[in-house]
Amino acid sequence: MATVNNMEGVPWMVDKAVHSADVGRLVANLSVGNAEGIAAPGDCKVSVSGGKVNIAPGAYAVRNRSANVKSQSYAARNKDVSSLDIPATGASGASYLVVGIIKDPQFSPWTAYPAGDARIKAGPYAFPELIACPAGTTHWRQMNLSQSAYAFARLDVPANQAANAGVGTLTDLRRLVNPHADRWLDSTATPQPVLLAKRPSDASTAWYVWPGWNPTMEIPEWANQVRVSIDLAGIGGSTQPIDGELRGRLRANNTDFQVSGSLRIDLDPGSAGGGERHAFMVTVGGFIPEAMRGSMMQVFLEGWIAAGSPGQVGTNPGSHSKVDVQFYERAV
Repeated sequence: MATVNNMEGVPWMVDKAVHSADVGRLVANLSVGNAEGIAAPGDCKVSVSGGKVNIAPGAYAVRNRSANVKSQSYAARNKDVSSLDIPATGASGASYLVVGIIKDPQFSPWTAYPAGDARIKAGPYAFPELIACPAGTTHWRQMNLSQSAYAFARLDVPANQAANAGVGTLTDLRRLVNPHADRWLDSTATPQPVLLAKRPSDASTAWYVWPGWNPTMEIPEWANQVRVSIDLAGIGGSTQPIDGELRGRLRANNTDFQVSGSLRIDLDPGSAGGGERHAFMVTVGGFIPEAMRGSMMQVFLEGWIAAGSPGQVGTNPGSHSKVDVQFYERAV
């Protein structure tokens, strides 16, 4: 039986061979793991100004969604600000996807430029467009079109607006095509008892660092978001009612840049059986200012016990603390 070879004739990269556009798009697809999105956090951000929709410069990856095509992508860029007119609306308003769309004549429904036309080599083949969409649409794939586009944003325009009135609500739909993420995890056991301090009076607003383990780690230069979980287990509590609060705090360059909401401590353990053991979890995080990226960050757990609280909480020998830090990046 004869061998059947349906392998690509010229794979990437063979010296002196001619490589097809299909192979080039395959390489682009493999480089982004079949994902779509923008290259850097600020790329292709959409705004409305001057009565028009404006797309900031940037680069993006677009999956080839043509019929019967798999594992192909386009790498495209918006070299400068692209602007689009906003159509007038009728009595019901309208929604639009703000997209970068690829019109490749190798695939339907696009047609090639005429023979000899300089645009065959120079393009354009990538275009900014407003595409009418159902309200609430969040991704180009929901349009069910065999066309290759990436949606940067959705624009919802209210009813009875003149063209280019500059009125509308933007929803950012961008995602990073290859977002970074990194995790830092550490734990410690408390060798000595440490009580959470009481405020001196009901009028006090003091917060006290507790139990005193404040780990430090480097913020990656690419990170613009952080999430931290602080967990304590085996925390001792008295038999009397305990009233207080805990919170997390993040500090870099001698400046606090994130402080969490408060976790309420409201315990009424009763007297039977003596003191009890408790567990607490506090989360803190959010946006990392650009000036703090690449610097050292310190994690603090702090709290207080009310001045009139008859009971207290504190660590015991064998109490454990864990800090779980996740750095990542998002479109901004």
